[in-house]
Amino acid sequence: MATPSRTIDMGGDGSTKLRRFAVAVAGLAVGALAFVLTFFRVSTQAPHLAPRVPWSALVEALSSLRPGFMLLFAAVNLTSLPLRALQLQAIARRADGSAPPFAPCFRAVAVGVLTHMLLPARLGEAARALVLTRDGGVSLPRSASALLVGRAFDLLAILVMSCALPSLLALRAASLPSLRAVTIGGSLLAALLLAAIVALRLGGDGIARALGRRWAAAGRVAGEFADGLAAISDGKRLGVAVPSSLAVVAALAASNEIALRASAIAAPSGASLVLTGLFLVGVAVPGAPSSLGTYHAVVALTLVALGVPPAQALGFAIATHAVGTLANILVGAAAVAMLRKHDER
Repeated sequence: MATPSRTIDMGGDGSTKLRRFAVAVAGLAVGALAFVLTFFRVSTQAPHLAPRVPWSALVEALSSLRPGFMLLFAAVNLTSLPLRALQLQAIARRADGSAPPFAPCFRAVAVGVLTHMLLPARLGEAARALVLTRDGGVSLPRSASALLVGRAFDLLAILVMSCALPSLLALRAASLPSLRAVTIGGSLLAALLLAAIVALRLGGDGIARALGRRWAAAGRVAGEFADGLAAISDGKRLGVAVPSSLAVVAALAASNEIALRASAIAAPSGASLVLTGLFLVGVAVPGAPSSLGTYHAVVALTLVALGVPPAQALGFAIATHAVGTLANILVGAAAVAMLRKHDER
């Protein structure tokens, strides 16, 4: 099947490359700083780094992990990938209004995650859009707007599953002060994001016509971008995309619950739901590859705030990050191989 773009220029002019380089460097710096501050105390009087927990305690926490549970953690964690692909398939549409097949959507999600694991600054989102265009026959503006809608649904799912649900069920972890901040900030951001999506959807045709009168290409891009937002008003597509978004958070929370048991951590009720929401928000910040540092900081600080000993909290962060990263890299590499094989046909 022919797709609208088999070759996508990832180059750009000098200023574009410089901006990409600057964003990448900034992401690496954020990750490095978060990593150092998570694992070490920094003395300003006589500059030196001191471990926050004794290395022996950290080694003991890691050595007490149950391998079988960690394998189960990886398997359950990976179920979020097909769920994300299902969400993407429900939201994205080709020029003729048809949905892209599930397989290209899965490859787009897996390659996007692989890119996030290997490159800094959240470049996985761009990779996901490019693969959906190249492999799924969805134009790049429609791919970009589909991802925007998907991120809005992701944020709503976090608010429902990690903020509202623990509070409604009166789970102990819901009393965490940082969760209240995420609930308030996330609700405001979700409202603004949805309002912007609705406004762009309703006014997109007018914007496209206005741009098209002066720049035909810009008008065409704006029109396609607005078309890609149509899922926001389609009940049938929402009926798939919203439950898929909720299921992604549920799957990740289930994997974290398994990892807590693998680490023999006696966390308060609702800890896995709250932890999942907070780390999803934390890793949304552009940082180092695989959110190295930022992930460890958010997870360790959350667990310590929930009463988990620091050594166990850091051990949990190290183990889940390492296992989750490896599992996603393997699936992503397989998706790249499938993509190349598909291109050769």
